[in-house]
Amino acid sequence: MMTQPTTVNPDAARVLRSVAGLLREATHLLHERADAERATSPTRLVALGALLTFAQASALLTTPPFYDVPDRAGSDPLLLTEDAEQLLRTVPIERLPVGASSLVITLCDLVRELRAARG
Repeated sequence: MMTQPTTVNPDAARVLRSVAGLLREATHLLHERADAERATSPTRLVALGALLTFAQASALLTTPPFYDVPDRAGSDPLLLTEDAEQLLRTVPIERLPVGASSLVITLCDLVRELRAARG
């Protein structure tokens, strides 16, 4: 049985803002990379996946969206996405808003796609 929190735990909200911020940065970098490559680049599809994952994380925010990007954020979309996944793991799923389990799955899929694209 799934429990639905009436309010999002403040720690969970902070983590979600950071996850969304990391995904936003990764999305931006992937779109820049895709624009520099040919029009049929597979990077474009990964960038779209990153954008959708970012949108999913943003939709879970209960306050007007503003994003925290941790200081350790860099310029590698894979590392940013891995950081987002690790950060999300720090909060028990029952403290996250309804729909977060889907975000966890989508985020893990994105990490896998980025690793495969790297070779």
